[in-house]
Amino acid sequence: MPWAFNRNYKDLAQVAGFWPDYLAVYAELTCAGLYPYNDSFKGRIPGIEGPGEVTAIYLLQQTRSLRNMELKVERHRDDGWRDFDPGEVTSGPVRYAGVAEYGFYMGGSGFQKWDRPRLTMSGSSVVLLAGRARVNGSLLSGKLLVKDL
Repeated sequence: MPWAFNRNYKDLAQVAGFWPDYLAVYAELTCAGLYPYNDSFKGRIPGIEGPGEVTAIYLLQQTRSLRNMELKVERHRDDGWRDFDPGEVTSGPVRYAGVAEYGFYMGGSGFQKWDRPRLTMSGSSVVLLAGRARVNGSLLSGKLLVKDL
């Protein structure tokens, strides 16, 4: 019986059984120096053939992105980074050695890092001031890790 999409793009568990086969194809592609386009996986993962194959590949690619992001977060925590508490910046901008935002792109696969920025609040939103910026900061919508000076 072919794989059937449960109509929930956030449910990555529905493709977990295909992860080992996906990883084998992914390793083959990267070892050959090829970019892992979704089309590169078509017809190469047993069990997902059929009308939902493209969706299954998309979910497997999202799983890889999410796992990579989680590894980055774990490595940063091991290196002394910690979760940001908005209460730290109630009296004005606070400078940190580093700020990393994660989980902000398409269901949680984004990761971006800044060196020596300042964080401040605008209402209930966190604003990042990079470099010498005093205005025109960037609103951050994901989860934040900070590294103290």
